[in-house]
Amino acid sequence: MRNLTQTIEALIFSSGRSIDKREITKSLDIKKAELDRALAELKEKYDGKSGVLLLDFNDKLQFSSNPTYGDTIADILVKIRERELSKVLLEVLAIVAYKQPVTRLEIEDLRGFNSEYALQMLQKVNLIEVIGRKDAIGRPSLYGTTDQFLIKFNLRTLDALPSYDDVLARLKVLDDGAETSLFREVDVDEIAKVSASEEDEVPDFLKGETFTEISSDDE
Repeated sequence: MRNLTQTIEALIFSSGRSIDKREITKSLDIKKAELDRALAELKEKYDGKSGVLLLDFNDKLQFSSNPTYGDTIADILVKIRERELSKVLLEVLAIVAYKQPVTRLEIEDLRGFNSEYALQMLQKVNLIEVIGRKDAIGRPSLYGTTDQFLIKFNLRTLDALPSYDDVLARLKVLDDGAETSLFREVDVDEIAKVSASEEDEVPDFLKGETFTEISSDDE
């Protein structure tokens, strides 16, 4: 097979998990000796100094980042995850604040993504709550903001919120990685400190002090 080594390299990479050597030989209709020769080339390419390593264990193969660079990678990825989580929490909180009473499915229709975890986190810190049931099939929960939400953002009433279009525009900026705040006095990098392995922890942002009043001068 032409470019066998590169084909095997792409296959291991694309699998995103460990892949059995027998799967490779069977799928590519090659002999074990051919696989071994290709792996010898790949192991030379992905040696101990490479940022990516080829793991060979229990007759399985998998690519992995080099532990030598683990701390640097972790620092960068944590910041990315924090920014993504910041956007999710703010987006869901904004939808609840402006569209309440609103169901989870209605929130997900607006966002296009699953919002269950964000809703759980926001309920956990008492920024939103179930305020009723919708008169529809299954009687889904209706979410609304709490008094704690008003206190947290130093609002007297929900009427003091800025325009919904302005909030959405600010949220979209987060997609570009800019450190832009939904609420003008809130640094989005402090909104969440939750990683995928720490889902039960409360983001530092939600445990913080009361924030400066949300600006509505763009209305």
